[in-house]
Amino acid sequence: MWYVVYRGVGSRADLEKMLLQAGVTYFLPMHCVERLNAAGTEMVLVEEVAIQNLVFVQCDQIEPIIRRVDGLRAPLLDTMTGEPAQIADVEMEMFMRLLQTARDQVKLLHDPITKFVHHPRVRVKAGLFEGVVGYVVRILRDRKLVISLGNMALAISGIHRSLLEPIES
Repeated sequence: MWYVVYRGVGSRADLEKMLLQAGVTYFLPMHCVERLNAAGTEMVLVEEVAIQNLVFVQCDQIEPIIRRVDGLRAPLLDTMTGEPAQIADVEMEMFMRLLQTARDQVKLLHDPITKFVHHPRVRVKAGLFEGVVGYVVRILRDRKLVISLGNMALAISGIHRSLLEPIES
């Protein structure tokens, strides 16, 4: 089982070191952005944390991990139960795969997945996202596929409607 945990203010390297020392399996989504170099003369690619203040941790119980690792603050809570939000291994594997292959097309939403269940439910029938099931939602005048990540939602852009097939509810 995976949990989403708020991380503290320290550096990414310090947090990763503490998690490794504690023997914790974690996922910290990263992405590359262009920044000016220190001299301010040219643009360089810099790797940054893609989802600020969050880290994904794999364990049976999250509370002992939070007590052991100084860089972790508190788990993200499930809005329905008030308990730490859990993400199934299958959903987390898909999320990691999506970020590795199409990072620019995936965005973590702040709304729970339950907000989107009244939209049309579809399955991607071909291409990079084949087999992914979600809801077609218009966000900022663009149609996106919204999928579940535990109680959270991910929006995937750039999937042509010809690749989507409706699923009967």
